[in-house]
Amino acid sequence: MFLRYVFGDQTWQNPKRCASFIIDDPLLRKSYGFLNYSRLLAEMDSREFTASIAFIPWNHKRTHPDVAKLMRERSDRFTVCVHGCDHTEAEFASMDVRELNTRIHLASQRMKAHERRTGVPYAEVMVFPQGEFSSVSLGVLKGHNYLAAVNTSIIPQDFPHAHGLTIAELLAPAISRYSSFPLFMRRYPRNLADFAFDLFVGKPALVVEHHGYFRQGYEKIREFTTQLNSPKLRWMGLGELVRHTYLQRSVSPDTVECRIFANRQILDNPAPRGKSFIIYKPEGNEIPIGEVAVNGKQHPYFAEHDHMRLYVDVPASSETEVTIKYAPTAQYASNSEGQSFRQQAQVYLRRYLSTVRDNYLSKHDKLSFAGVPTEGRKAFRLMSASTQETLCQPVVGTVHTNSLSCEFGFSEPTHLCSLQRGTVRH
Repeated sequence: MFLRYVFGDQTWQNPKRCASFIIDDPLLRKSYGFLNYSRLLAEMDSREFTASIAFIPWNHKRTHPDVAKLMRERSDRFTVCVHGCDHTEAEFASMDVRELNTRIHLASQRMKAHERRTGVPYAEVMVFPQGEFSSVSLGVLKGHNYLAAVNTSIIPQDFPHAHGLTIAELLAPAISRYSSFPLFMRRYPRNLADFAFDLFVGKPALVVEHHGYFRQGYEKIREFTTQLNSPKLRWMGLGELVRHTYLQRSVSPDTVECRIFANRQILDNPAPRGKSFIIYKPEGNEIPIGEVAVNGKQHPYFAEHDHMRLYVDVPASSETEVTIKYAPTAQYASNSEGQSFRQQAQVYLRRYLSTVRDNYLSKHDKLSFAGVPTEGRKAFRLMSASTQETLCQPVVGTVHTNSLSCEFGFSEPTHLCSLQRGTVRH
């Protein structure tokens, strides 16, 4: 604070104070669990904030047309980003490049199909399911030209005790240690002081919750956003927020140095005169740069030991977009899904049981429905919330639809549980 007071814009600082409210998992239906999109929109209009829906790509065929229309018409409040692929356990914690590449390719295919079908655009920002990821996954995301990743933890699964992050890296708006790909940290709305500190050091305020946050209504988010809001705080969708997050400092009246993080960055010059921007971005040698463009036109740059550098003139009172395209180096599985029929059936069961849990069972005080480990493998159990007694444990699962019927086991069969037309039977 003292240095900023003494040296002003000669110190590194984020020129914009940005925030985004992320809601994990929900389908784009009129209501999902305790979340109702119309009611949320009314709160956002009233309290001046936005919501980014972390959308599971597997659900790309399940969006309701009315909600898609709402998303299109109110894109100033609602945006969509990518939440995994199938949303299975640790799907991005793998160290297998080919497996990760297949998964990210499939997730992108599904999101593009969803955009074509519904007209709802999405930001190429990855939110990892269950917060689990590997350092390798960040490099693969970079090869697919994703903007960034957002997570509640910034420690990859393969470096739990030896991540080597410095204080300077932890205070930066994004972590760029792994393949020079930006990883942003988000928080649950528990302690307002944590978000105030993030904003002070130049980080965006990234708030995360699930549909259960609205169990008692919308008073919690109303109170939290009221306390967090300030005249200079701008709420944005995740994609826009990432593109506007960078650090800068003045080195002369007409020259600005910038540290950017993402492969698409919007630089702002609010001054009444043009300025020269010297732009630095961390870069390793893992993923080669294909081209660099400024406002859509190819632009020269310099590749140095651990970063790239370019020079851009930004006219007075205007913005300039810098785009970096990477050349992917990994391959993905040849078949369209990269999964066996058995794997697809397991994902199908998991996704529909999760919908039943969130839309029905979560609203009954005496029942809870959760994925719990059974002999080292994930299974669903229907349990009594009061006695914790297992009422139904589908160690053998059966999926029924009009066109699909398949049976598979999670472990040794002891009970049979089936999902049929939105009901759970045992």
